[in-house]
Amino acid sequence: MSAVFPRHADTLLRLARSLSSKDDSAKLARISLSKFYWRGVEAHSAEYDEKKLYGLVGIGAFVVMCGDDRAEYLEQFLGIIQDIPFVSNEPIFGAPESPVEMEKITFSLGAILSDIYELFPAHQTQILTTTAQLLSRYHQILVEKEDEENIALVTLPGSFLCRNSVNQSYNKSTSWSTWSTFSHPEEQLPHDSDFKVKEEKSLTVVAMSLFDYFASDSNDVNDLGVIQLSHFFTKLTASPSDEEEFSKMSKTALDGFISSVNAVRQRGEENNEESTILKMSRLQRQLHCIGASCYLSVRTVRNERGAASILKKIVARLLGNDPTALCLIAVGLFHDLLSSVSELVNYHNSIKDQATKAIRDFLLTPAPVLIKLQKASKKGEYQQLREHGIKTFQEICAAGENNESAQVGLLCSKILSISSSNPNGPLAMDHLFALLTTFVTEKSDSQLKVFTTVHNTLIKGGLNLEKECLVHLTTLSIKIAEKSPPEDRKGENMAAEIIEIIIQSFVNTKSTVERTLSYNCLKKLAEAAAGQHKLWLLSRYLKLFFSISSEDKNDERVSSIMSCIALIVSSGAPDWNDPQFFSLRNSMRDFWFYCAVFGFSDMSIGWPDEQRADIMAIAKRSPTLSFLTNEPVKQTLENNPALKKGSSGSTIKEVQDLKLALNHSIGSRDIQLDGEIKALDYFNVLYHIAVLHIERLRLASYLVTEPTAYEYRELFTYIENQMVQRSKQAKDKILKEILITIFREYLSSIREFARTINIDICLVEKVQLLLVKFNSTNSTSRYVADSNLLATFNYFEHLVWQPAVIETELDIVQQLSFSLEDAEESFAEAHELSIPSIKMSLKLPDSLDKRKSMVLAMHRYLLEKPGILIRALKAAPKATKSHLAEYLRSKDEKDEEVHANTHHLLSSAKITAKDLNFSKRAKYFGEAVLLVDIVDDPVKEIISKYDKVVSSGGEKSLHKLEEHMYQMAALILQKEKISEEAKRRLLRKISWAIIDAFHIQVVEAAIYCWQWISSARPEMDEVIMLEIASVWQCTKERQLGMFEPYRSEGNVLAFLESDPPSPNPPNVAPHLAWVRFLQEMLASFKLTKTGPCRTILALLNNTLSSSIAGSTDHIISRHVNSAAVRMELISLGFSILHSQVLIREVERSVLRAKLYNTIFDYFTTPSSLPVMPKGQLKEDIDALIRFVIVMNKEGKRIVDPLAGVAGIVFSGSTSSTKDSISISGTDSLSRRADLTSSAASTLAAKSQILPNGVRHLVDNYKRKRQFAMQLLISEIERFKIWLQPQPQQHDDQDRFMQFSEMYSLDKLVDKQWKQLAKDGWSISPYLACQLPSRLKQEPALIQELINLVQRNPQIAHDIPEAVSLFIIPEFVRLDAKELSYLLYWKSTDPATALGLFSQRFNPHSYTAQYAVRCLRSFQEEQILFYIPQLVQALRYDSIGYIAEYLLAASRRSPLLAHQLLWNMKTNKFRDEDGKEEDPDIGHKIDKLEGAILRSFTEGHRAFYQRQFQFSYELTEISHKIKPKNKDNGDRKVACLEEIGKLLIPKMVYLPSNPGCLVLGINRKLGIPLQSAAKAPYLTEFKVAKVGVERLEKICTGQEKFDEFKHQTFMQKAIFKAGDDCRQDMLALQIIQLFQNAFNQVGLDVYLFPYKVVATSPGYGIIECIPDAASRQELLKQSEMNLLELYKFKYGDKSDSLFQEKRRNYIKSMAAYSLVLYILQIKDRHNGNIMIDKEGHLLHIDFGFMFESSPGGNMGFEPDMKLTQDLISLMGSSMDTEEFKWFVDMTTKAYLAVRPFQENIVSLVTLMLGTGLPCFLGQTIKQLRSRFYPTMTDKAAALKLKEVIAKSFLSTRSKTYDMIQLQQQGIMYAT
Repeated sequence: MSAVFPRHADTLLRLARSLSSKDDSAKLARISLSKFYWRGVEAHSAEYDEKKLYGLVGIGAFVVMCGDDRAEYLEQFLGIIQDIPFVSNEPIFGAPESPVEMEKITFSLGAILSDIYELFPAHQTQILTTTAQLLSRYHQILVEKEDEENIALVTLPGSFLCRNSVNQSYNKSTSWSTWSTFSHPEEQLPHDSDFKVKEEKSLTVVAMSLFDYFASDSNDVNDLGVIQLSHFFTKLTASPSDEEEFSKMSKTALDGFISSVNAVRQRGEENNEESTILKMSRLQRQLHCIGASCYLSVRTVRNERGAASILKKIVARLLGNDPTALCLIAVGLFHDLLSSVSELVNYHNSIKDQATKAIRDFLLTPAPVLIKLQKASKKGEYQQLREHGIKTFQEICAAGENNESAQVGLLCSKILSISSSNPNGPLAMDHLFALLTTFVTEKSDSQLKVFTTVHNTLIKGGLNLEKECLVHLTTLSIKIAEKSPPEDRKGENMAAEIIEIIIQSFVNTKSTVERTLSYNCLKKLAEAAAGQHKLWLLSRYLKLFFSISSEDKNDERVSSIMSCIALIVSSGAPDWNDPQFFSLRNSMRDFWFYCAVFGFSDMSIGWPDEQRADIMAIAKRSPTLSFLTNEPVKQTLENNPALKKGSSGSTIKEVQDLKLALNHSIGSRDIQLDGEIKALDYFNVLYHIAVLHIERLRLASYLVTEPTAYEYRELFTYIENQMVQRSKQAKDKILKEILITIFREYLSSIREFARTINIDICLVEKVQLLLVKFNSTNSTSRYVADSNLLATFNYFEHLVWQPAVIETELDIVQQLSFSLEDAEESFAEAHELSIPSIKMSLKLPDSLDKRKSMVLAMHRYLLEKPGILIRALKAAPKATKSHLAEYLRSKDEKDEEVHANTHHLLSSAKITAKDLNFSKRAKYFGEAVLLVDIVDDPVKEIISKYDKVVSSGGEKSLHKLEEHMYQMAALILQKEKISEEAKRRLLRKISWAIIDAFHIQVVEAAIYCWQWISSARPEMDEVIMLEIASVWQCTKERQLGMFEPYRSEGNVLAFLESDPPSPNPPNVAPHLAWVRFLQEMLASFKLTKTGPCRTILALLNNTLSSSIAGSTDHIISRHVNSAAVRMELISLGFSILHSQVLIREVERSVLRAKLYNTIFDYFTTPSSLPVMPKGQLKEDIDALIRFVIVMNKEGKRIVDPLAGVAGIVFSGSTSSTKDSISISGTDSLSRRADLTSSAASTLAAKSQILPNGVRHLVDNYKRKRQFAMQLLISEIERFKIWLQPQPQQHDDQDRFMQFSEMYSLDKLVDKQWKQLAKDGWSISPYLACQLPSRLKQEPALIQELINLVQRNPQIAHDIPEAVSLFIIPEFVRLDAKELSYLLYWKSTDPATALGLFSQRFNPHSYTAQYAVRCLRSFQEEQILFYIPQLVQALRYDSIGYIAEYLLAASRRSPLLAHQLLWNMKTNKFRDEDGKEEDPDIGHKIDKLEGAILRSFTEGHRAFYQRQFQFSYELTEISHKIKPKNKDNGDRKVACLEEIGKLLIPKMVYLPSNPGCLVLGINRKLGIPLQSAAKAPYLTEFKVAKVGVERLEKICTGQEKFDEFKHQTFMQKAIFKAGDDCRQDMLALQIIQLFQNAFNQVGLDVYLFPYKVVATSPGYGIIECIPDAASRQELLKQSEMNLLELYKFKYGDKSDSLFQEKRRNYIKSMAAYSLVLYILQIKDRHNGNIMIDKEGHLLHIDFGFMFESSPGGNMGFEPDMKLTQDLISLMGSSMDTEEFKWFVDMTTKAYLAVRPFQENIVSLVTLMLGTGLPCFLGQTIKQLRSRFYPTMTDKAAALKLKEVIAKSFLSTRSKTYDMIQLQQQGIMYAT
């Protein structure tokens, strides 16, 4: 049942609460609660239902909560209760199964009735009648059955008095549990004395009957009944009216009291085997019963005789000698009895004397219970009972007439008797003096009476004060001092006389025990001292200290007095500058002189901790040791008794030692200081030592107790004191060095607290003080301030841009500048200058010139040396400018003028109006003020406008969005009418604007607003950071900015027309600005504000990588443009890691791991070149260099476990707080205030216990850091060479150069390369496999990676780049079993896949299957590019996988089938005439060709026949016109005739361009071209650009063609017969790949890879370059060089059109020069060089390339053609800007294609079997060497520059042009 009850009850109560909160709950309540009770059914026939009983509780709670709204339920509820006794088998009135549960239910019902009783006054009689009926029935059952087991309903009357037990608990916000209320009734007795029950006759009668029954015998049930009913009767509003019944109940109560007492005594004496717990429970219940009966009898007694009888019985009980165990249990009873005595006297004053005597005897006898409690060490219980007894005595004495004198006399008369005869004298004496002190009041007569009586009794009685009365005299003295009015000297004199007695006892006693007693009394006096009495006592103790220490400095009493002095001053010191305390101030100064003389203040001598704490406490509250006005320094020091005593006993050597110690302790920074110290006499040495001691101890004390409360201002009194300045004795040079030393120690120590407290406020206050002192008229103060300011900013750099510091700096400049204008004369009266931003003033000199010099000094300090403002602008530019803007705005708001000197200061710092833009703030702030005044709800108004702008969207809305953000920020700064909740809403809107419009403009606006709010309301920093973190997380979840998923940038090696290669970087600019803002914020917070720092830490933990994920699984974009923002974010993490931000060591360890993982995660993809603008690239390089510097610092942190790597070494340690504070200084003047050294000792112990584990972790991170540095520097080198391909001279001075030299890859040997590979693999295989592209293709590195990949294919198979390391010829030749992993290896690019079919690899089923699977992963359009290589792959595919793939691809794509068939026809034969079949692939081609043709569907076949017929007819024209005479024009005529006959079928395309549909042919254009033995011709077609995919659908009838929906243009083409075009195809294929690479990185160079296709042996189609003419043709028209030609066509050099065309020329020259070099294209005469109308230069005709060249392959021409004619447009010199730009663009083009070198090699390798004339055996080796694969990008770029330099104006180029002119008549420009 107990397990079921809470569930039902809680459910019902929750239901009741829910229903009570609804307007329409009446009907619901009736339906929901009716099933839980039995009302409406005959109660006598109703069966008991457990749920219904609980329902009763629920409906009662419902009634209580609804109150007046549900009064109709009250009668129904009461009726249900009345029916309970008649329900059969109900457990309350019947025999319960669980009495405790029923007791709880009954108690709860009683509590509910109590609430209802209060809520419904009109129904109170009805409620009481109902209760009476229940109790009457209960009484009847008790009498009839005498059932002792059923005790449930006993709780009803008592619980009826428990006010609000349900109503209050139930309506709390937390859920209410029935168990919190249902507890034993004796623990739930009423405490609300205001709650009264009005008399109801029926209830009173039945209650009396029950009480009579319960009081008749003492047992568990009856005792409980007596308890409950006793409390019930005490709450009646009137006593029972029936006198007879009343008297009867009083007698019954008294008899019950007596019987209960006897029962308790008997039970206490019994020693039976009854359970101890049960026995205790019964005892406690009976004791409670005694108290209740006693209290009831006191309330009901009506006559004096009865009262005296009750008092007698109570006193007998109070003085009873019970066993100790019973006393301990019955403490509560004694409290009840004492309260009853006091209550009885209130009712019957006639027994006052008897009661007074009784309580006096109780305390002074003393009563056995007091003795036993005191001896039983129950201090708390004894003390409470003692205080209760004293309080009762006070209450009785105060009742009726005042007999104070008599009582004092009686008490004093007891002193002698107690002391002489009472064995419990000390306890009784304590009680006696406690009673006496109750008569000490504010009235001096009362005090005097007590004091006189005690004094006469003690002194004249000759008692031994030390033994018995000293402590009591102390207490009496404290009481007199407390109660004495300040204007009354009598009380103070009385206290002083008593204190003198105690002091004399302390001084004169010889016994250690007695001295300890005296010391404790002095200590107690010190603790209790207050007001003027405290100052008098301090003076008296100081005199005592001087007296004792002068006699013997080693006297142990010295430390005792020091402890007492510490206690007095610890509670507060007076204003030492108040003249009334000057005498006491001098005494305190003498105290420190004594300490200096006797060494009491020297902590190096090993004082105990307690005494060390005392001297520190005294130092904390002591005045400075400066001199008062008109107090001569020399005379004051020489006449000081302490110094005189020290001087008389000091030798010359001792004085010299003191000087050396002073010098060493200060740590001299001034050579002259040594001489100053040596010149000091003894008095001045001791004075300076005392100053150093007290200030060090004062600082140490503050650091231990209140580190942020330390005041440095008072120290300036030492050097600004007039007497010191006048004196020749006190040296201000020494004092200033002491002040500087103290401040350095303060800075060093306070920094250690940055993890646990906000030290920013105190540091700013110190800086503000020093800024004021920097402008002091005292030169020494200026020196100290200057030195300390510089030290402060070096320790805490963030202070230089703190808004309060900047405000103070500018305020000082402002006020000083205005003071110049206010002065009417050059010599003006000096006055105090108030600084608005701080509560300090600045005293001005009387000279106007000196004031001017102060202004200039501030300007120099802020701008030049040390340049604090400039430093702030460099460290935190945005924050500093924001604070400056806010300063100007606040001045504008207050209508205060900003002085011209302030404006000059800002302009000198190169801060423009645009930088500050404070007018923007003023504008929006003004708008906000107006909005608040005219709009009822300005917040709602501005948010509504903002939402409308957001919903409109578009770039145009960004400006409006910004405006609304600024308006919201201004509203936040309004001090009135805007609630904090509304401000939080506005802040959230500002922050979430980033999500509404993720744009750099919006992010910068948000940052501006954040900084504005932070500057004006620094207390909102934590809220701002929480909003920032929330928005940051949202950008991550929505994958915005740096979290964007991979964006397609096209595929250089598998491009689509629909997805061409082009830069598509993520939009990281918003996040980059955001992260840099966070860096500034962290720099401001990390030493002061833990909350924002932990928010940033949480942001980092949610962002950084927990592990190094795979190639696609990442959080932060790995795009090259995100490198800077990624490293800036990581740098933010390292800032937390390297600072003293309060984070646990486990967090520190996790953070470090994540930071390294995030670094390496970036490098897990192939390297790529940056695609951002040049300006952004510069910024990114600077960011990466800064990060390298951070990583360099990280190395120091890793090496030293105590300097930030504790997270690595001891992940479980918690050394987050500073365990010790060290104050520098050595020898006798050094001291250390250790709070505790346990943590430091533990750390040291661990570092020795676990050296191997520590070293392993440290070495691991050292290797990781080294590895990261290597990668980072290589990345920076790549970025730098891309930014500036020709390094400038000043680069040697670059700060990055030292790291570049340190981590140079050229210095690595093979062993180190192998280790790099292993380290990379241990970090991540993804990372390791990118090392060749990230660093360089070092053979040792690659070989080690090959070993790692081949040993771990199960790991590497998911890395596409790893396949080239896995599949090597030797591995395939050996048929390694690991090759089976290729079956599920991740696909690679088509070029690499096709390379597996080259002659390098033996045919193997696994490699073939893998290659074909890779090809199948691409679309047919992407595979079209590789048709030549696919056909050649047949040559090496002996298994047939490639043929099968080609057949399947041909079925899917007819266009691919066409291109394949044309290429197979071409490659089937080795000669141009098609007679010599290729023995390797001829038969394979035949077989595959037939299979393809057979596989065509009907539609595909029709398309094939139509297309191939059209192609045949076009190429056949060349054969037809070949016999015609080319010289007389017959061939041209014949060509036009043939073209005129040609029928253009529908739905065909030019073979060279499968993306364009042929619509018609220009029948008027047919031009035979020059050729000795062949007849090529040129014609023109009208074509429509439709794309490969759509053209297939159109030509196969799957889609209709609409000419008007597509772009049409004229396309010229050359048709050749008898020429092998395959070499041109290969050259242009690679040129196309180059173009793709350039496009992907956004490199603006120009290539025109025109289309060429060979349709059969000797036949081919070549597209023409539009609007272009050969250089030969141009020379025929005019012999001008190119510069002259361009100037002639496009205008002068200054003309924009000329410049545009020249730029186009250089772009194309750069790209084609690289092509010439890489492919070694020769025969570069002017007939093969074209110039188009845009100014581009292009190369055509690639008959000679790679190893072939004119003149028998002699390789006569240089690598590039850079003749005088071609370079004339580039300045004709290598030093011109134009040529340098050409070199830069060529270098960039080279860098862009280098990553694809192996792909290019693979394409060429597959073509080696064609037997083309360009392949002579060394092609691949030479081709690969031109990429310099084993070099870095930087080294390779330098090699290319050498190639350019060798080709520049090469005589071989000119000679070749001359030969061509002679042999072919091809002209060249001279």
